[in-house]
Amino acid sequence: VLLMRPIKAHYDSMAEQLSLQNPAPKIPHEKTVVILVSGVHQGTLKAVEFAKTLHAAHLKAVHISLDAEEAERIKKKWKQHVDEVHLDIIPSPYRDLIGPLIQCIEGVERKWANDVVIVVIPEFVPTKFWHHFLHNQTATQIRWVLEHREDVEIIDVPYRLKEKHTWSFWAILWMGLTEIIKGLALILFKLWSGVRVALFKKRK
Repeated sequence: VLLMRPIKAHYDSMAEQLSLQNPAPKIPHEKTVVILVSGVHQGTLKAVEFAKTLHAAHLKAVHISLDAEEAERIKKKWKQHVDEVHLDIIPSPYRDLIGPLIQCIEGVERKWANDVVIVVIPEFVPTKFWHHFLHNQTATQIRWVLEHREDVEIIDVPYRLKEKHTWSFWAILWMGLTEIIKGLALILFKLWSGVRVALFKKRK
């Protein structure tokens, strides 16, 4: 009963807020689009092209730099492939992505206070479900932080990868078992060699 009461209160609150009897939310006509850039690759280029179709009053890209050398490489690639969109590189010496990003978004909100801020997040989509555990963790964290801000809209732009090496779950399992068997065989061989040496010394 103690568990069900707050759950029911949550559903009642959600239904009240989503009710069509409430006035429709007002969204500003002008748009400011911020593209998050972790690197310059095909997924980034697709996100840039998509952002252009939004016909925003202001369009910019942001890269939170954790490494000065990597930032220089990104700047050169950006100038080569996407020079028509301005790229802001924000250094983060303490390797913090979220803090500088929130400060950047707040600065954009103050500069263009009458615009709706749209954050575009490039995100590549792996072909296997277990590949998701290897990628996109930073994008998930950023999305979780930004989606709680009422004045920011988030758009994910997926870039779907193609699997060139068809590694199935059973193939990976078989490979792992093979390596385990090899390791056990090597251990048994070394143990047997040690026993043979001990027996030989005992006979002498």
